[in-house]
Amino acid sequence: VEPRPSVLIVGGYATVPPNYWPLRERLRRRGVERVDIAPLWTPDWLLAAMLGFGPILRRTGRAIQRTYLAGGRRPIIIVAHSAGGIASRLAMSDVPFNDRLAGVAEAVGCLVTLGTPHRLAQLSNRYHHAGHQACAFLDHETPGAYFAPRTAYLSVGSRHPSAAFPGAGGRLAGQHRIRQPGRD
Repeated sequence: VEPRPSVLIVGGYATVPPNYWPLRERLRRRGVERVDIAPLWTPDWLLAAMLGFGPILRRTGRAIQRTYLAGGRRPIIIVAHSAGGIASRLAMSDVPFNDRLAGVAEAVGCLVTLGTPHRLAQLSNRYHHAGHQACAFLDHETPGAYFAPRTAYLSVGSRHPSAAFPGAGGRLAGQHRIRQPGRD
């Protein structure tokens, strides 16, 4: 019997884990082994907005590691919403961000991002906040589908899907785009 995957849900900015309980239940009904939700709460996100993504990176990295270990050390699937996709990519990085390193890329078999603004750092017409700094770091240190082909990438519903996770040699690594009317 093929082992079933373990999933970690990483919530978005200012959300709380209970927001993702319906998604967790739906994934459980679909037959995954386990579904965890990263313990990121609104105060964590507010601190990230003021102080930067360092603490969020650590908490996300610990959540990834816990799900990976609980799932038998098999690579997990991360489903990350909005800024949770940025936090997940930071946790996967093998380069320290603001002197913090989680380095959990080996635990991630697939990163699914939902509405994550991967190209935030390239927008010049917005107020720059901690998310811009985090995205600029990712663009420079671990761009695109940095860990492909070992890790698959899927970006859904991003306003900036050109974060398209280009893989080695300019190929796309598991990147798909679902067009949403009025969002492009």
